[in-house]
Amino acid sequence: MEVSYTAINSGTENDLYSIYFYNDSIGFAVGGKDYWQGTILKSIDGGDTWNRKLSTVGWKLRETVFTSRDTGFIVGNRKTIIKTVDGGETWSKLIPELTAEADSSKFLNFTSIAFGDSKNGIAVGGIGFDDGVVLRTTDSGNIWKDISPEVCYDCLVYGNNSELLNNSLTSVTFSTAKIAYAVGYGMILKTNDAGATWITQSSPKGGFFKDIVFITELNGFIIGFKGLGLVTENGGDKWLKNFTNNDHKYINAISSNDINLYVVGDNMIGYSKGEGETWSFS
Repeated sequence: MEVSYTAINSGTENDLYSIYFYNDSIGFAVGGKDYWQGTILKSIDGGDTWNRKLSTVGWKLRETVFTSRDTGFIVGNRKTIIKTVDGGETWSKLIPELTAEADSSKFLNFTSIAFGDSKNGIAVGGIGFDDGVVLRTTDSGNIWKDISPEVCYDCLVYGNNSELLNNSLTSVTFSTAKIAYAVGYGMILKTNDAGATWITQSSPKGGFFKDIVFITELNGFIIGFKGLGLVTENGGDKWLKNFTNNDHKYINAISSNDINLYVVGDNMIGYSKGEGETWSFS
């Protein structure tokens, strides 16, 4: 498979960590410089040109999602959740309802956010590599509640909800309006009710999972450290190795446009046509 890529001038020298397109024309990219200087870029021409938007956030931004043309959210470091209701022209900060432990930490970072519909959303993160955090909204993102103590960390082993979420989470995605998955350091979590309750899914031991995407309700992919790729064809009941790319150990993100799959990482781009049976890396 031969695929070509063209570099586009973003207009910033800051690192960019996430990109999201609401439609074929309107897209956003977020990031920051080192740990600081939150950066928001907007494109209205399909990504050909980008304009920087004012950010009142001093911390690095990690991911963005929009539930309508005007309403969007960004999560980032130091407990950052911001919201726009005018298509990304201005942003306001939201204060999540955290547990006392999470609220007392200066190093709580939110790394990923997703919505199943316009009302139900989930955001995840953690304190360093430990103490994972799950936030949930059921009112279109106005109020975010920390439900981490209610999340089952190791149900498959212990058979109950007694274990707390003690590893950081890196990514969350919905496969339907109600079914969502979250991954992180050595864990895969699933909810069937938009985040009200969670179960743990089995996975290869030692996995450092960075990102997850579903292309159908049942077919999903996970990428992680040491060039690891996992695939499921049954909604996560079983995750199997899809590829291992030892030449590119730092694979950070995976995305789908309903036709092709793409992964990006340490000086590399990977491409798969269809359902990820074969991959090409460059």
